[in-house]
Amino acid sequence: MAINYVDSINKLEDMTNVVSLDEKDASHVEFIIEQSWIQVANGSLAERINFSHKYWTTHKIKEFILACRDNVIYNSLFRWNIIDFVIKENRVVSMISFSKEYGHSTMKRGGLNQQEENEFINEYTEESMFKRSLLLYRMIQSISDEKLSDNFIMFLKELANGDALITSTLASELLCRNANVTVPKKIVVSGHEKIEESRKSDNKALKNIKMMFEDRIDVYSYNFFEIVHPAYARQCVALAYYLNKYIGAEAGDEIRCIDVGTGPGIPLIMMLEMLPNLKVQAIEPSEAAFEYLRENIKGDRRVNCEKIDFLEMQVENRVPVIMSTGASHHFNTYFFFQKCWNVLEQNGILLVADEFISPFKDCNDRKNNLILHHLSYLLPILFEATERTTVALLSDEKLLIEWFRNYIPIAIFYAYTKQVDKSSYICRNLLKLAHSLSLPSQVSDPLVAFYRLQLLELEALVAGLDYEVEQKTYPERFCKMAKSAGFSMIDHSRVYNTIGEDQFDAGTHVFVFKKNDIFGESEL
Repeated sequence: MAINYVDSINKLEDMTNVVSLDEKDASHVEFIIEQSWIQVANGSLAERINFSHKYWTTHKIKEFILACRDNVIYNSLFRWNIIDFVIKENRVVSMISFSKEYGHSTMKRGGLNQQEENEFINEYTEESMFKRSLLLYRMIQSISDEKLSDNFIMFLKELANGDALITSTLASELLCRNANVTVPKKIVVSGHEKIEESRKSDNKALKNIKMMFEDRIDVYSYNFFEIVHPAYARQCVALAYYLNKYIGAEAGDEIRCIDVGTGPGIPLIMMLEMLPNLKVQAIEPSEAAFEYLRENIKGDRRVNCEKIDFLEMQVENRVPVIMSTGASHHFNTYFFFQKCWNVLEQNGILLVADEFISPFKDCNDRKNNLILHHLSYLLPILFEATERTTVALLSDEKLLIEWFRNYIPIAIFYAYTKQVDKSSYICRNLLKLAHSLSLPSQVSDPLVAFYRLQLLELEALVAGLDYEVEQKTYPERFCKMAKSAGFSMIDHSRVYNTIGEDQFDAGTHVFVFKKNDIFGESEL
């Protein structure tokens, strides 16, 4: 069955822009690669070159192209800001190149010098968990992917192996950005025991929900692998920063808040590590996610978990704060804002961290922007398996890595060139391929965690194409809905960039809204 899906994707092989290597030497090919990369550097969203040879196998062509590529990099006095993939297809070898500008709006060339690293370590050890997280956040946001010193890498690895989930995750992301593939301790030490998931169709709390999160997304994998999603911890730091800025959350007084769409609870745990004085009512309608939430939060008296649809819940007392991480696009978003307005106290604060796509005007536009957004998270983490890693991997894990490294770059190339039907076709068939694999609960190597995350991202993408569970909008539209429901935006950060360079383009955003009392009080 898997072979059929592979064949289906390979039928889309692009035979345009083919460069024959029959009479070309390495210097000629290096020149062609340089020209392609200059095109990308100067503004082309993606460039693709197909190489062929009359007698060579695709394996030999790929080895030759990789050698030429390496020469271009090593012989340059300057740094190429390019992500590229060399992919074997049926008859040709494709080189697909993209700009390496995902995730960060401001970067400092060259990383930190030794004095700056020492100052960072000294400051870090003296601060609270909230301020430690903020230090790591700012470092990730500001430095480039230059190599860090061995001493600083060792310091970050100690943090990644630490018990605090927020700093473990931030340190892991910083290491990954510097070519040290690392996962948080939660993934390394977790037993990954799957909670038995039960669904009760007669559950009154879920009576109006046609499609549940677990119908399209593997909640078990989400609980363990979503943590390596780019900027996953950073959005929590931004939320904590704004909570402290507008509520004084680090001051020590208890702060009552509702967390909407808590899911398995990983972001909430991070928030509680940074701001331990939160008193949270965690709302989650999904049966499967709620079971993981109860297990993850077990014993924490600061959290009261309730399995109910937020739009249907009854609230006896209004709260000063509502927060939501990655959940606003699972609701009717306009209804979500109206409910938040009803539940918040006068001048209450609503904080939303979520993913947003680029503006769209029709269904085709939305699908194309959705594909570009989701796959842009994946490009920087399509890590190549080393020889050492490959030995430890199971056969199906090797296939997962091979398929994603082959087909994700092609899918995003088609999206960039407005061939949305081809791109969505690859995404759907790649998901079928991945679902045909038998993947164990415990990964054989930390590298595989990133590909399990990519499978989750692909599930979300395809659900979004079908407009089931995943119903993303764009930032400007989101703010208009908030305004029409009685909110003013008072702060905003684009934590991670996927598509576009402006602050309101696609990516992970954190918004802060204040309740306007222009409608008068209403019934809860």
